[in-house]
Amino acid sequence: MFAVITLSLFAAPLRAQTPPKPEPPTREAEFKKQIASSWEQLAMWCVKWKFRAEARAAADEALALDAANVKAKSALEWAEKEGPQTNEALRKDYEKKLDATKKQASGLWRQIAQDPLVAKDAAAGDAAWGRALELDPTTIQPLHEAEVRAAMKKEDWKRAARLLAQEEAALGSDAARAKTMREVEAKSSVTDPLLRKASTHELRYFLSLPPGWTPDKTWPVLVVCEGAGGNYRDQCARFASYRKDVPVIVMAPCTFTNSGGPRKDKHPWYSAEVIAEWTNKNTLDFDEAGMLAGLADLRREYGAEEKFFIAGYSGGGILTWWTIFRRPAELRGAFPACANYGGSPPTPPEGGRDLVIRAFQGDKDGHLEMLTESWKRAEEQLKKWEYTDFSRTLLPGVGHTACHEPIYKAIQEILKK
Repeated sequence: MFAVITLSLFAAPLRAQTPPKPEPPTREAEFKKQIASSWEQLAMWCVKWKFRAEARAAADEALALDAANVKAKSALEWAEKEGPQTNEALRKDYEKKLDATKKQASGLWRQIAQDPLVAKDAAAGDAAWGRALELDPTTIQPLHEAEVRAAMKKEDWKRAARLLAQEEAALGSDAARAKTMREVEAKSSVTDPLLRKASTHELRYFLSLPPGWTPDKTWPVLVVCEGAGGNYRDQCARFASYRKDVPVIVMAPCTFTNSGGPRKDKHPWYSAEVIAEWTNKNTLDFDEAGMLAGLADLRREYGAEEKFFIAGYSGGGILTWWTIFRRPAELRGAFPACANYGGSPPTPPEGGRDLVIRAFQGDKDGHLEMLTESWKRAEEQLKKWEYTDFSRTLLPGVGHTACHEPIYKAIQEILKK
């Protein structure tokens, strides 16, 4: 008995030490290795005939898909050294080889896109379609357009918009496609906000168009100023979900004043240069100018009305109150929600003193005392500059929230007038 037990005790660790069998490579992984091999072969041809920049580009393509590719690594090392320059007599040969490599790689990317396992992840499959189209547009365009039609038939507007954007990038702008893309984006943005950059400013903003949006009429706009959390997309999506039948375009600018200044973790869409530039500047200048630039784009591209609504949650109240006191004549209504007040411009505005201002505050807000003091300072300024239509409503049982429902009720009342 003792011997058997002893044997089993020694045998167990031996079984545990047996390494598990490696998972067989997926078809996707195999295809990517083949694509890398195609680029590696081009890179080595470029090394042979002294095409340095071209060798570097081909090696980069190979290593992006197969970091362990030894020949591509050696080609890259060679390309980065000083030495004889391109043999231009062979330029046409290089162009032929590049074209053949692109066609081969494109065909493999198409197979990845059509792989059932990859297709389960729509974004990954579409990324493969995009790469295939970029490398060989003539062959892939009909297949890619069929994918667009299939997405639209299923009313998968997000996917259709993604595919159409690929066609715009790979094939160049086309008036008919641009029109279709705008319509598809409009439908997609109802529940999945679009990220945009202002055309004349660095500001990024999230955008949600209302159900039934069409380009042949004008639409009210609600600018949503997010709080210190910096959840710009989520706040835009929440206001979009509470919108229901209120026909407003929702815009959420990715601002700096609400979060205490530019921060890469809160503002990943901005370059290091923009972050550095505005770290020690008055961020209200960035936020205000960017918001106005974004609104100008909405008027030009989506039929936004000249005047706009503005709502400011928590730290977003800083830009909201600033706008109330700086340009009230440009607003249809303003809605500070559990909002901070950061001060007003040094001089009163011209006109707009009858602006409808409806502030909302949860009575269970953990910051109620501080925010009540903020309201008192704002109220004092409203009275000093003779604003005539403002109020603050305490919402029973409500905490520190953006007060979506009461804001939309207030907007509906204004739109009925």
